[in-house]
Amino acid sequence: MPHKDKYLIIHNMITPNRVALFNYLNKKLNGHLLVLFLNAQEPNRHWQKENATKFNFKYKILKSRILRLPGKMAFYLHINSGIKEALNEYDPDKVICFGFGSTAMLQALKWC
Repeated sequence: MPHKDKYLIIHNMITPNRVALFNYLNKKLNGHLLVLFLNAQEPNRHWQKENATKFNFKYKILKSRILRLPGKMAFYLHINSGIKEALNEYDPDKVICFGFGSTAMLQALKWC
């Protein structure tokens, strides 16, 4: 039976291993998937940009501001705008948050 629900995934950034996963999920969901990325890439990541040509799913990169949190490890806080508008526009039936908590994920929880 084909999937009719619309799925939206929120993920912190574009990562090579997740692109493959999202391609697979989109195929299984018959194209009913949108991925919202909080940022294209964090400053301490150096993945190749060619992964963008391998996207077989709908995606949007939200406008963001990144703050590095103090400490020895590189932790970043994403402050995004446009999450509510993206949710209203796509109007998903299911919302899945990948990764760590962020202001965008909290806004999505409130939207749900």
